[in-house]
Amino acid sequence: KSDFLKALDCLNKALEIDPNYAEAMSRLGYVHMRLEFKKLPMKEVFNLCKKAIELNPTSPVTWNTMGNVYYKKKEFMNWEKKGDKYRKKNRFEEAIEINSKYHLAWNWLSVAYNKNREYEKAMISGKKALKLKPEDPTYIANLGRFYADKGDYNTGIDLCEKSLKIDSNYKHGWNKLGFIYNKKGDYEKAIEMSKKALEIDVGFSWAWNIDYTNV
Repeated sequence: KSDFLKALDCLNKALEIDPNYAEAMSRLGYVHMRLEFKKLPMKEVFNLCKKAIELNPTSPVTWNTMGNVYYKKKEFMNWEKKGDKYRKKNRFEEAIEINSKYHLAWNWLSVAYNKNREYEKAMISGKKALKLKPEDPTYIANLGRFYADKGDYNTGIDLCEKSLKIDSNYKHGWNKLGFIYNKKGDYEKAIEMSKKALEIDVGFSWAWNIDYTNV
């Protein structure tokens, strides 16, 4: 949390220097989202991100961050309804169309597909993110989660363990392992993995959640 507060300070200073700095404005919205809208209400964060897109509609950062806000609203695919029709592309796809190598958008698109229970599409997008950044523990562990959701627990475990070889302090990797072992029915292992996550961050609420709904 302290890092996010420092980020707020830096981004606000950047915008004091250049009020039309779209990427800084967009990232400011993202940080407020990560702070659970405690410093700025969701509606104002949404407007901030919308303004960032208006300032720079060709930036993948601005579109991706807007996708993050929609995701936080649990509108995972974040299609916008216009009359009786929906946008053909969601915000993450808008970012990818601008820059097909923008790995963050591929990763978020994969997570959104998984939340939407479109597992095949989640895996395709997740693999594209990983191809662009092969050593990212987040992308590796996310792919492990996708395999587990399809019922391939062993591959899911292997991928999460691989992510932890890269970063043994990656709490989400331990937590995802707990999730997979829980789904597999190995509850002792699930508890052990969750405890590992809590050793890293005792306040990590997802590791306390026995239902593992948010990993």
